[in-house]
Amino acid sequence: MAWAACSPQAGVPNETSVAAPEPVWHTDAAAALTAAHAEGKLVLMDFTGSDWCPPCEILEAEVFSGDVFARLAAEKFVLLKLDFPQRTKLSAELQEQNNALAERYEINAFPTALVADAEGTELGRSEGYRPGQPDAWLGQISSFATRKE
Repeated sequence: MAWAACSPQAGVPNETSVAAPEPVWHTDAAAALTAAHAEGKLVLMDFTGSDWCPPCEILEAEVFSGDVFARLAAEKFVLLKLDFPQRTKLSAELQEQNNALAERYEINAFPTALVADAEGTELGRSEGYRPGQPDAWLGQISSFATRKE
């Protein structure tokens, strides 16, 4: 799949914009969907292995910690982190929720970023992450957001 370049025309705020607030990641799927509905936004689900998956860690460092992502998230998304750690223990409830969503969306790779509407209908996904390509990744995610507009 060809990835769109990151540009203001692709729905990504330009680099010279004022910095957005730090993104807030939900871990409760029901709360994230409720917030997305109330705010008129989409949900960006990050299926990650935070403590064992090198591409997940690189995606976090190169994309999720950047100002461009923060502005995009503030404008278009409610963020939902669905973690599958190996060393960190999740509550049974959180682990059950994450497993159910991974099964529902047929997640086969980490990281997988999935964009869904406020009802949970998938609009698009990005599996894996290529280091050094945050603009391409952001362009692809932005293109999913425009499918619902």
